Amino acid sequence: MSRGAIKETTKLRYEKMKRKQILPNDCMKVLIVAKRHFIAALQEATEGKLSEAKVPLLNGYLEGVIALKHCQRRGVVMNLLVDEWLDRQSTVFNQKTYSVISVKEHKTAATQLAMFALDEEEEAWFKVYERIRTRFSTDAVF
Repeated sequence: MSRGAIKETTKLRYEKMKRKQILPNDCMKVLIVAKRHFIAALQEATEGKLSEAKVPLLNGYLEGVIALKHCQRRGVVMNLLVDEWLDRQSTVFNQKTYSVISVKEHKTAATQLAMFALDEEEEAWFKVYERIRTRFSTDAVF
């Protein structure tokens, strides 16, 4: 690549960075707004009263937790397998327990393993979803 092309690319990246960017707090707003609806659907799932129409709400919110809160790429969210969920590892940090999940297949899988840590509340949500998902899906993807 020529020196001029490199400078132009750098200039374009800088200009893009200066424009209004979506920040992590903006992403968290989505989860905050949707949480009330998610918790209501989760309660229905716990009581065995969840309608099939609300399954996408549970699924979408949990995908949002992985993508927006844990800053994982779409490929990590879309390729999380049931076996990888079942193989999660428990760890303690600052006297809090976390479940660490590794995802093998994703965009940068050739160079790095995707990992994220769910807190106890998030793990409990995923456990409820794990119990009900088999009623609506037989897919290996979580």
